[in-house]
Amino acid sequence: MRTTLRLTAAAAVLALAACATPSARKTNTVYSDDGLSEIVAPEAWRTRPNIARSASLRLGDDADGIYLLVNTYLPHEVREPSFEAFAESLSRRLMNHLGDGRISAPRRFALNGRPAVEYEVAGKSGALPLVYLSTVVDGERARHHLVTWSVAERYGSSRSTMREVAATFRESAEPRPEKKRIDVVFNWPERLTSTASVRTKSNKRGEIIEMQARAVTTVRPLGEDELLISGKLTDKRFVPSTKDKEKANYLERVLREATADIPDYVVDRDGDFVRIENLAPYLKRLEEALVNGLPEGPKEARAKARELVRSIVSEDMLNASLQDEWNNTVGNWAGGSYVPGETYEMHLSYQSPLLGDSTFPMAVTQQLAGREACRRGAAPNSCVRLVQTSRVSDPRYTRATTAFVRKTIGAEVTVDSAEVMKTVEVLADPKTLLPYRSVVKETKRFVVSAKGEAPRTSEETHESFTTYSYP
Repeated sequence: MRTTLRLTAAAAVLALAACATPSARKTNTVYSDDGLSEIVAPEAWRTRPNIARSASLRLGDDADGIYLLVNTYLPHEVREPSFEAFAESLSRRLMNHLGDGRISAPRRFALNGRPAVEYEVAGKSGALPLVYLSTVVDGERARHHLVTWSVAERYGSSRSTMREVAATFRESAEPRPEKKRIDVVFNWPERLTSTASVRTKSNKRGEIIEMQARAVTTVRPLGEDELLISGKLTDKRFVPSTKDKEKANYLERVLREATADIPDYVVDRDGDFVRIENLAPYLKRLEEALVNGLPEGPKEARAKARELVRSIVSEDMLNASLQDEWNNTVGNWAGGSYVPGETYEMHLSYQSPLLGDSTFPMAVTQQLAGREACRRGAAPNSCVRLVQTSRVSDPRYTRATTAFVRKTIGAEVTVDSAEVMKTVEVLADPKTLLPYRSVVKETKRFVVSAKGEAPRTSEETHESFTTYSYP
């Protein structure tokens, strides 16, 4: 995201390899949204709608950490008449946006019969060292700036792939109709107070917990580059559906602590999640609620229960939970540019703090599904409907879940399969990314086997429905 062979086995493998014909890597032709150009990219590369809104082509290979974009300049958009001066100007502009920026000497060559110039540009984006290949092509109809990049530590192994893909770029034989895109921009005001109506419903192996509440969110600046977002839940009503009254009371106490004095979090001016504030008191209060409500027992058992609670209700878990909530509603969409109705596929990583530091493959799709009024009485197309789906279903995730179950239950239980499916639908103003409605549906499904018992399917679901209002 090593096995040692016996000598005889290795020899057999080498003999077979010598007779085999390497299979060609699968590729796709990707067409630019402006209808003017195209490129042949490996099958794993996907259009990334949330990088470089102005680019006509935007591709990424998340597994290998390589990204590519193409900006096209029509004749009336070009200031420098000299192609080489134009290529150097674009490449130096890229360098100037980096910390400790450096640029190589130009490499001149022909790309599909057209003059091209390549510069290697290195520097830091924040604290992250990156290396770019900045390639400018003098096409028949326009000039095109191809930018490919990776983190510096992987650049040596990625450069040949970056150049191979860039070498397939060409102007299309016949221009195609331009695909109109809608930009989605994070532009929250520096100071804001909003209210929301929240309804949630969780079903864990037949035990249902419902909650209704009113949420008040405030936003204020934190320095020049960040926003502090604070939330408070009021008018809370919990409905735990269990016949065990003591358990119902315990669940309600824990939920009240979990929804009281929620930690603040910080985002930057691009809509990226940065960190959580004032987390320690919240963690302590939640831990005490979880442990104190348990039945009395031996000191050793209580100490073990506290240790387990600390491993589950950790700083990493809460940070991941709040970051996921923010990204689903706002962060994953910030800075994107979407063709309405088009589905964008990505392969990202999923991490569950309960399962340690491991990450697991996650298939994600995004779609700007349409436009509608933000609220009753608003302009008909004032908001966009954004839909994101994700699915985690990987043998490593299943094995990690088995290890966690055995650690917590202490029994010979095996998880035969495990998957997490989630759909998030957001109605938001594309000019600000202020949400007006969000609907989240998540399902976790497990097939579990125990000694002497037939496998059984266990399912957990969580739904939330939130409507937001602003002054």
